[in-house]
Amino acid sequence: MHLKEYVAEALEPSLLFGIIPAVMGIAAARYYGSLDIGYAALALVGVILAHMSANMIDDYVDFRSGLDKDTVKTKFSGGSGAMVEGRISANVVLLLGILAFAFALAVGAFLVNADHALLPIVVVGVVSVLLYAKYLARIPFMSEPITGLNFALVAIGTYIAAGGNVGFLYSFAFAAFASGIQVSAAIVANYLPDMKADRKHGRRSGVVMIGDKQGIAAYYLAIEALAFGLIVAGVAFARLPVGSLIALLTLPLSLAVACGIMKYKNQKAYGRTIGNSVILELGIMLILAMAFV
Repeated sequence: MHLKEYVAEALEPSLLFGIIPAVMGIAAARYYGSLDIGYAALALVGVILAHMSANMIDDYVDFRSGLDKDTVKTKFSGGSGAMVEGRISANVVLLLGILAFAFALAVGAFLVNADHALLPIVVVGVVSVLLYAKYLARIPFMSEPITGLNFALVAIGTYIAAGGNVGFLYSFAFAAFASGIQVSAAIVANYLPDMKADRKHGRRSGVVMIGDKQGIAAYYLAIEALAFGLIVAGVAFARLPVGSLIALLTLPLSLAVACGIMKYKNQKAYGRTIGNSVILELGIMLILAMAFV
């Protein structure tokens, strides 16, 4: 077992989904007139540690339940192929996840002590990290909204920690929740290949509960419409920078992902759709972040 295997397990590509909203929160704090670079950097470290912890704990739980043996592996979904193939130890992964969680909790406690407004955000994060894979994912239609909420709170929490003006928090919330909802849409696309395995092991995401490709595509488009609607509303009400509207240029890609969901046959043919969904969601979050620069 090589160190690089554990590094790869800890530094999964999905960390980008947390890093970019955190950077957006920092940029927005500066845009709205107040930025403490020290606290901003500390908040970013806390986000990365919390996300690493969530990934590793989820992978451990899914490996022990047998779910990972039945899923299709991609860069952004399907669990830990390294544990299934025996290249890394599940117990070591759990230990690393707990250590990352402990350090993230310490950072969160420090930031809460500096600003009590962060307490509910930290509490939601703690509950999600510890309970998502084993409990929350088994509640019908909970997976997508709880994931979106967490990533929206990443942006909002980083904004507050970085010293963002609370008077403009309502304005920034349009971008933060649009970003979080985009992550919800991305996991809808990513969950489709694992639908049967998730159902077998008690997962009850919206994808599993809906069950058919046309319904899942409609679900995906509804989530996308909500995210785009928040961006348009934010600009219309003069809450977001006009540059945020550049995100609307990605609409054709969103439709392409929905078409890919409806045409799903097997993982090999579906790989482009997953890639498009990841590019779409990361692209929109980057556009929103850059709008505040």
